[in-house]
Amino acid sequence: MKKFFLVFILIISDAWAETIFSDSAKKNAFELEIVDSVKISKSKLCSEKKCQAYKVAMLKNFDLKKIVWDRKRGSNPTSKMCHLLSGTPRIYYLNDLSEISVCEFMDGSFLLAWDLLDKFNKLRR
Repeated sequence: MKKFFLVFILIISDAWAETIFSDSAKKNAFELEIVDSVKISKSKLCSEKKCQAYKVAMLKNFDLKKIVWDRKRGSNPTSKMCHLLSGTPRIYYLNDLSEISVCEFMDGSFLLAWDLLDKFNKLRR
């Protein structure tokens, strides 16, 4: 029974895994991993918990209260958030070419911006 449970957990933990692309031609693929409900780029640096995307996803080294949202009509709130976190907002693509907002950091790591915004909004409640 323990083996079944372990295999079941391994299967479930891999169920969310997906690949995203930095270009619509699907030439540059990136795998994701989940860190505290936020999908971040899967890399050696991130698995060692040293990448900027990991630190941001874990809300390390910044005060959530200092992030002030500019709620102007027509602006993408994830882009504003990304700039406030010293990141660069980018558009990546899912396998079906749907666009997805990411926040890319100087070390090359990135996270899915809407995941982080959802996390922020839940913490503010």
